[in-house]
Amino acid sequence: MENYTQFNALNCSEISRKKSCKKFSFINARFAAFVALICLSFVILSCQKTPGTSQEQNFVFEDEKTGFQPVPASVLVFYGYDFNEPEFVADCNSFLFEHYGSYEQGGAVFPVVFPDDFKQGSRTRISLIKNFISENNFAGIILLGAPEGTGEVLSDVIDKNDFGKPIISFFPQDELLPAEYSSDFIVGLPEEQTKPNVENIFNLTGKAIEACLQNQFKQNASLKGFVKDLVGSDFMVYNFTDSQTAIIVKNHFVIESILPPRSGTVQ
Repeated sequence: MENYTQFNALNCSEISRKKSCKKFSFINARFAAFVALICLSFVILSCQKTPGTSQEQNFVFEDEKTGFQPVPASVLVFYGYDFNEPEFVADCNSFLFEHYGSYEQGGAVFPVVFPDDFKQGSRTRISLIKNFISENNFAGIILLGAPEGTGEVLSDVIDKNDFGKPIISFFPQDELLPAEYSSDFIVGLPEEQTKPNVENIFNLTGKAIEACLQNQFKQNASLKGFVKDLVGSDFMVYNFTDSQTAIIVKNHFVIESILPPRSGTVQ
């Protein structure tokens, strides 16, 4: 009887110890899971950006020393007809470099001027734009006043799969069909209207740089809606209609200023 009592006591003690261990293990497991959940939540929250914040929209303005965020790929900014005057180029570059940085400093802006940068001996060749594309890593191309032949050259580049990044053409003086084929979209003006004032052009080019870097318009369901956001509330936007065929071109837009015209440069 005494042995049975001792055995029973030992057995109960062992059972109690096992229950305590199981309870302790269960508590530890719950605590570990709780800690892991807190860590995971912290990681997720730290990686997220609040939509519409300046950090998301203006990611190129983050560096306090330079005023811009270095980028892995620059954007080719092409100054063509009506936009290649030295004073305009200098002022526009100054604005763009300040906000987006020069490619030489790791920034986003890679400027070229037509015809100055397209000389081959005594001749001017728009086809030299192929060299800029093949020798550099561009996130996109922005054309201001593209001359005749630009669309044809870029179409050849696209057909050979040598460039798959955004191409945006503002106020081209090129043939329309190759320009429309080679560009993701074109922005032009009514025939009777002069080009926008320089402040609008500076801001328009800057927004286009951001669009190329973030590939924004590819994510937009409405290309026309994106162009409206790009040019701002100072302009009305409508699709270009071919006067000979009456065909409405989906990627060609005409903007009409609702403000009185201005001229000059920004100091």
